[in-house]
Amino acid sequence: MNEDWLPTPLPISPPIPSLEAISPHTTHEYTTPVPIPATPMHQHASSEMIHKQSPMYVGQRLGKYQIHDQIGRGSMSWVFRATNTLLDMPVALKVMHPSVALFHKHLLALFTREARLTLELSHPHIVRVYDFDTDQGAYMMAMEYVPGMTSGDVVAALGPMGEAMAMRLALQITDALQYAHRQNVIHRDIKPSNILIGKGSMAKLTDFGLARVSGRPEVSQEPTAGKALGTPNYWAPEQIMDASAIDHRADFYSLGATLFELLTGILPYRGRTALETSQMHLSQPVPDPRQFNSQLSASTATLVMGLMEKNPDNRPKTHEDIIAAVRAIIG
Repeated sequence: MNEDWLPTPLPISPPIPSLEAISPHTTHEYTTPVPIPATPMHQHASSEMIHKQSPMYVGQRLGKYQIHDQIGRGSMSWVFRATNTLLDMPVALKVMHPSVALFHKHLLALFTREARLTLELSHPHIVRVYDFDTDQGAYMMAMEYVPGMTSGDVVAALGPMGEAMAMRLALQITDALQYAHRQNVIHRDIKPSNILIGKGSMAKLTDFGLARVSGRPEVSQEPTAGKALGTPNYWAPEQIMDASAIDHRADFYSLGATLFELLTGILPYRGRTALETSQMHLSQPVPDPRQFNSQLSASTATLVMGLMEKNPDNRPKTHEDIIAAVRAIIG
């Protein structure tokens, strides 16, 4: 174990407010492959049209799933609260719009690939996928329903997380990543909106749509080999150059960027475009989160900045290094 990753403990922090009192629903988000365009981020004209049509499924039935209401959306799909009518079981049902499946076969391939991969993952801090089906031209993935919020929603509603809460989240997500990495799965899209927080502050990692898999021919084919893949606000420098050539340390970087935002309420790099933000990840020094939250301990700042080192060799070497550092901070 690298002894440099053992910080000093945190002082005892105040109780964490109840998340269930803020929102009864969970928001899921699906991210598609992102080339680096010289245009403002979050401009999705086609997805805006799709989202306006989303109520078409509310109150209806797709296969064995009765759909109740929309609880989330992404750039090519929606997530609904639904019930498996055969088992009388609540689920989160991710549905790809029929027009996307019909006219964007590469996105359908990603959606199907995510389902095949995640169906085999079983970990307390990873959202379970139960089923994959199609009906009336719509492709759908039934997932574990997690009442609560995403970590990004928590920050939007309450402001920056307390240090103790953020470190407990980091501990849980690192545990999930250790499990996934042992299955030869690199997530490649760690970010606040892909971390759900449910009852008892239980954190769960979701959305493996962009995951890199090795040793599994049925799911290991790269959708965009040799290109950038992920979310520009959080991706690692090496992921920008070639997302097919990264290892588990790229997820460490994205975890660091995620923690930076959760602890400060702002992104580590804030370019006007995806291209500008990506260039910052590649060339600008890692900012000290204490510049934006003076209450943070030096140990937590060191951990976050260490996770975001430009050179993967300078980041923590193992999951155990991160876990030891987080436990030392929590005390």
